[in-house]
Amino acid sequence: MDCCQAERRKRNLLSYLTGLFWKKAVSRTAQLLFLSAVISGCDTCKDCIPGENANTSEELYINLIEAAITTDVEDIQGGGLSWQGYRIWLRFKASQDTIDRIISQGYEKESFPSGNNLICDPGEFHEKFTPDWEIEPCNEGYVLSGFENSWSHFAIHTLIISNGYVYFFGSGA
Repeated sequence: MDCCQAERRKRNLLSYLTGLFWKKAVSRTAQLLFLSAVISGCDTCKDCIPGENANTSEELYINLIEAAITTDVEDIQGGGLSWQGYRIWLRFKASQDTIDRIISQGYEKESFPSGNNLICDPGEFHEKFTPDWEIEPCNEGYVLSGFENSWSHFAIHTLIISNGYVYFFGSGA
């Protein structure tokens, strides 16, 4: 495990422990000891993106899209931020049946101003995608509001199908 990955895993664990602390499931002393370990960190993580999620693309897919990856889903790529919520970008290929099943989870077709949506540009996570993240046009897709999971009590997910890929952006708080 490289230094940056270790730092991301520590931040994710701290977030989890913070939730347990507020539920009074972990002592304040245990949380403070762990926090001091996180703060001490590593000085060699110059390539880390602050708050970057440590989960693999496949884990992100399972947490945010479907509980299992079916055999027709391939080339899952992604990344994002998770600290007291999340902003995650994913891209994958899937059969039309799988796409229809995902959309049937409550996604509604929507139009939005071209280029005026976070799904259109993954910002500092652009280098996580090969080939490049390119959605043409980026003005119509599917939106799911009110998604809940262990990372968020309310999230909005957006899907766009373009260039043979399913593009996903999820934001939760």
